[in-house]
Amino acid sequence: MDPVGHCATCGSTVPEGARFCAHCGRAFQEKPAPQPTSRLLQREPVPTTASPTASPASGGKAALITIVVIGLIATFVWHWAFWFALIAYVVTLIYNGRAGAWSARSAWIWFAALSTAFALLIVVPVSVSSQREAQQQLVRHQQNEQRRARAVANQKRSEWQLHVKRLVWDRAHPLEVARRKAVAVEARRQRAAERTRVAAVAVAQEHANQAAAARRRAAEASMYHGTPDCLVLDTRTLSSESSDYASYVTGKVLNQCDRDFGYVQVEINFYKGGSLANSGLANANNLAAGASWSFRAIATVEGSYTYRVEKVVGF
Repeated sequence: MDPVGHCATCGSTVPEGARFCAHCGRAFQEKPAPQPTSRLLQREPVPTTASPTASPASGGKAALITIVVIGLIATFVWHWAFWFALIAYVVTLIYNGRAGAWSARSAWIWFAALSTAFALLIVVPVSVSSQREAQQQLVRHQQNEQRRARAVANQKRSEWQLHVKRLVWDRAHPLEVARRKAVAVEARRQRAAERTRVAAVAVAQEHANQAAAARRRAAEASMYHGTPDCLVLDTRTLSSESSDYASYVTGKVLNQCDRDFGYVQVEINFYKGGSLANSGLANANNLAAGASWSFRAIATVEGSYTYRVEKVVGF
């Protein structure tokens, strides 16, 4: 059963001893009473992991390697014993003649026989021991496989018994089952509504961010940077008017620098038919840091014309 007070599925609080969660409908599994008389319902405490013993293949390979090494050692010993006995026989035959040949031959035969017996005494017991160890490892491996198979069968049997108990309980309590299903459906509906709300908020926030970025880009594009760059003319504030004697261009200059300017000047050229017709100036004194200046440049130009800001300087 889940820890008293909280549901593991939805996290809501539940009273002690409750069999179902009132929020999501999850059923709490109670501890089954011990039944020592029924052996089918008892699970054997068998570990599901394999024993750290070596596999039969690795045991046979180790035995084969051991046999080969011992055989090479025995062959080496027998080889040198054979050649030692043969040289002793030849030397005895040369220096003692045929009379001492029979004694040397007997010594050589005995030496070869003893060395062969020594090699067999080494190889045979090691071979038998290696085979016995490989068989024991095979038996242990088979026993581990049988334990794992029993553990898997017990787990499947327990899961099937629990499933059957749930089916029996559902058939005996149809109203509770219907209530649990309704609670689960309502919980799913609420989660879907919450996901939809979160997605809508995210989309609205993304649209707001895009609109703010577009406004920043438009404002940046509308700024004419003078000398220095922090002295800015907002081209969105530019406008022109004409009278019988002169033409005027008005606008606003922003001091975005961290210092004051004793003198600020705006120079604007007026064009007629693509040719320069006249120039207009506007200037001001003592423009403080962070302040703005609304200027009005005057030039004597008659008729239709166009204009362009040429300079914005401050010092």
